[in-house]
Amino acid sequence: MKQKNKGITLIALVITIIVLLILAGVAISTLTGDNGILTKAVTAKKNTENASAKERIQIEVLGSYEGNGTLDVDTLKSNISAHIPEAVVEGDTFPITVTLDGQTFTVDAEGNVESAGPTATVTDVKVVSNANGTGNDSDIAADSQTEGTELYISFKASIQDGTIKTVTCDNGTVTKVGDLWVTKITNNGTYKFTIVGTVDGEDWTTIYSKKVDKYAKRAGIKVGDYINYEPDSTSQTTYSKDNLVQDITGSTSNTADITRDNLKWQVLRIHDDGSMDLIGSPTSQNIYFSDATGYNNGVYVMHDICEKLYSRNGIKARSVTLEDMESWLTDAGKTAKSNYISNQVSGLSASSYIEKVNTENNTVTYKKSYSYYPNLYASENGSGINTETVKTDGIKDTNKAELDKTTRSTTEKSYKQADNLTTTQTYYYIPINSTNYGDGSKALYNSTYFWVASRSVFCGSNNAFFGLRFANTSMDGYGMFGSSNTSFNIYDRLRPVVSLGSEVQVTASSTASSSTGTPHTITQY
Repeated sequence: MKQKNKGITLIALVITIIVLLILAGVAISTLTGDNGILTKAVTAKKNTENASAKERIQIEVLGSYEGNGTLDVDTLKSNISAHIPEAVVEGDTFPITVTLDGQTFTVDAEGNVESAGPTATVTDVKVVSNANGTGNDSDIAADSQTEGTELYISFKASIQDGTIKTVTCDNGTVTKVGDLWVTKITNNGTYKFTIVGTVDGEDWTTIYSKKVDKYAKRAGIKVGDYINYEPDSTSQTTYSKDNLVQDITGSTSNTADITRDNLKWQVLRIHDDGSMDLIGSPTSQNIYFSDATGYNNGVYVMHDICEKLYSRNGIKARSVTLEDMESWLTDAGKTAKSNYISNQVSGLSASSYIEKVNTENNTVTYKKSYSYYPNLYASENGSGINTETVKTDGIKDTNKAELDKTTRSTTEKSYKQADNLTTTQTYYYIPINSTNYGDGSKALYNSTYFWVASRSVFCGSNNAFFGLRFANTSMDGYGMFGSSNTSFNIYDRLRPVVSLGSEVQVTASSTASSSTGTPHTITQY
């Protein structure tokens, strides 16, 4: 019997393979397609992570509201940093962005937390001196500005798998220069950039903030430099000696009118907004003060002379004050001041003149017969009339508004006597140098003695001495009335101070640091 072999034909094999491929394709599509099992699993995982990250941020938002019901951005940033250290927070004002677990969210002032979607990456951020985005990076020190007063923020921006569409700034116009985005700086503060990037035809927004605190509108101008300020016709050229008589100054030595000098002016301080304080060189004439009357009225008279002679329209001159000088005190200077005051008081003790010494608050209480005081002292901080408890809510001795000159009849005395008098040591002596006054010493140091519009009290072993401050190469002061009813006649010159607004235009000179160089030029007041 003849046998017959059986098998699959080639056609059947091909058909089988095609069917298997179709089935495999369907299975793979089911697993990995847009609606596939694996894709849905990944999406679900991302959604879970996104929801978890969003919930963590929302918890910090809820804990960052102030008592008045407003959301505080600094508190929120601090809480996120403390409780979610792996989060990256950007922005100094709302809305801020928070990146956590690979997701980026925006938080607005109402506390809404929203997914930001794809975010732009910002790199190469600089504060530069040229409009094309290049130049000196001035983030470290504003003094490095050498190319004028203009500064710019420049940076690069990109978004993965997409392109940057627009960049705008809430505080200026943004221009595209090559691969840089550039905006002009107009003041210190936070510049918020809104960056719109397009990915697969859809726009996504990223908020980026850059804080600027090193911008100096007066680039090229430094403390101590000379500048060509001049009073104008709105100020007087003379100050009458009739305003310097004994009833006002306590002295009979002011026998001539005070004339306006052609002073050299230096930059005393440059403020963040571009405004500046200038200080003049010492005047050529001396002003005399004496007795308790000089103590009572001296600060007013100094300010009044400077205002009358050295102002110009819209700019009021005044005398240099203790605040002008002490605002420059370094830590070393503050320590030197404190040590001088405490050492002076600690060196005293009870005696036939002194009833009590209190080293905790640097006060000395004098017995009767050593308890005379200028009338004004009773209203000043640190004074105690018939008490060891000193005044703490008194007048500030450099504020002219509180110190209109004392009005009294010619028969009324300018001083009084207490049963006991408590005085606080305020006088001190320290050198005016860079150690004690930093850069301020460049403008304050002078070889000529000049008045400082401020009173001081020196607690001596048998007298408290009431006087006015002066300076030259050191901070110092004179006693012109003693608590034993003694008086002294003292003289010095004046140094006026004026303040220029940020709108005043100045052309900088490279040689203005020298008194013999070309000063900075004020081109428009």
